[in-house]
Amino acid sequence: MKKTILLVVFVLFGTTIYTAQAQEVLKNKNGKVMLPEEGDWSISTEANEFLKFAADLIHIGGESAATPPTMKGNNEDNVTYSITGKRFTSATQAERFSLRVFGQNDMMSEYVSPNSGDGDDVKDVMRSRNNMIAVGYGKEFRKGSSSSRLQGFYGYEYLAAIGVSGTSYKYGNDLEANFVSNDFGKNIKSADERVTSTSEGFDIAVGARGFIGVEYFVVPKISVGGEYGWGIGLHRDFGGKTKSEHVNDGEKESNSGSTGGLFIGNQRENSTGKTDLWMNSFSPSGNLSINFYF
Repeated sequence: MKKTILLVVFVLFGTTIYTAQAQEVLKNKNGKVMLPEEGDWSISTEANEFLKFAADLIHIGGESAATPPTMKGNNEDNVTYSITGKRFTSATQAERFSLRVFGQNDMMSEYVSPNSGDGDDVKDVMRSRNNMIAVGYGKEFRKGSSSSRLQGFYGYEYLAAIGVSGTSYKYGNDLEANFVSNDFGKNIKSADERVTSTSEGFDIAVGARGFIGVEYFVVPKISVGGEYGWGIGLHRDFGGKTKSEHVNDGEKESNSGSTGGLFIGNQRENSTGKTDLWMNSFSPSGNLSINFYF
């Protein structure tokens, strides 16, 4: 999906540059201006789920029943939502203000044999949560003929994000020498130690992102568009903790330790082995949008 959006964006963006010759102001048959003007404001929201719903209604991409739009993305326990506002300082330049909300709650379970090797299998469960909110400010520059419905744009934005995350484990087998437990990724420390919970504490991230995109104005001051962006961030964990249990001379003991640190980049795994949710603001990503100008 990301590669498709990127390809379409670059092809159409090139088209807007090629056609950016005529200077007539585009109007509909009723004389209303189609494109944004100096002093206009806009609000944009993601259209991925709405377009998927429309495709389902006309049976594009499968015969499954149409699912109403949600903010949950590909996982019923995930919430992803973004909204962008713009203030046009001229017909071809705008300030951008963005808000992104990410929420992720995952549950995984696996059956393992009992420690004794006899009897029914028991279940190990991992539950994780990852929540983040990000705000951004940037500049947008537009390319394209003022007499064409197709408009290209590019620019940059600065981002700041805060979030919390954590993971807990519930094991079907008691802890003892040579215990049997499922390895969900980073929870089995050794043959006699396993993690019971992790808290990555309070996370702060700042960074910058560049973007390129296109819009097509369907009616005056309303468009659909696609955007692809890439960035880099500086991430700091505060107050993270890991709790584990281990066997010492045949006896079960618990211990805890602090975690935290500084990271620069746009890809990093969290305690479950998945990419940190805050990285969604900086890692390469593409999205479709509906845009309203007034």
